[in-house]
Amino acid sequence: MQIVAKELKIPIGSLYHRYPSKVDMVADLWLSIIDSFQNEFEKTILSDNDPLLSGKVAALQVAYWMEKEPEFAYLLSYVRKEDLNYDEWPPAYRSIERKQKKHLRKIWTEWASRLKKINEEEFFVFRTVIVDIPIQICKPFIGNKFPSYIFKFIEETYQFQISKLNLNQ
Repeated sequence: MQIVAKELKIPIGSLYHRYPSKVDMVADLWLSIIDSFQNEFEKTILSDNDPLLSGKVAALQVAYWMEKEPEFAYLLSYVRKEDLNYDEWPPAYRSIERKQKKHLRKIWTEWASRLKKINEEEFFVFRTVIVDIPIQICKPFIGNKFPSYIFKFIEETYQFQISKLNLNQ
């Protein structure tokens, strides 16, 4: 708490006034990061009536967000909430986390409803090429300007995997 207060150039009492413990502070930070990522993701994946196009844009947005928010990207990429004393989080923070998960499921459901009926395997492919692959290939570049080939690779990987699904949109 002292390090954070010093870094923010605020009295430690102000920090303790807002956060009664470091667990509260870490939980709030983690949930804020998730919210930041999720808001950008929602804007892009639901931005177009063509779900295949908005899926590609969302995959690229994952990389753009990681480049723009390197500290947050690092935490989301390398740290698990269980590493942040999740079992000690106050009920209010756990409730927020459950709401975030529920909202993310709603986002995916709304986006997927714009496609023809897709099966579990197809949905897995979409989630993987839209979120998981961009995160994994961007991890080594966090904190630096991402090379343009990263974005090209994300786009080409998305196109290739989606073409294999034969969705006939």
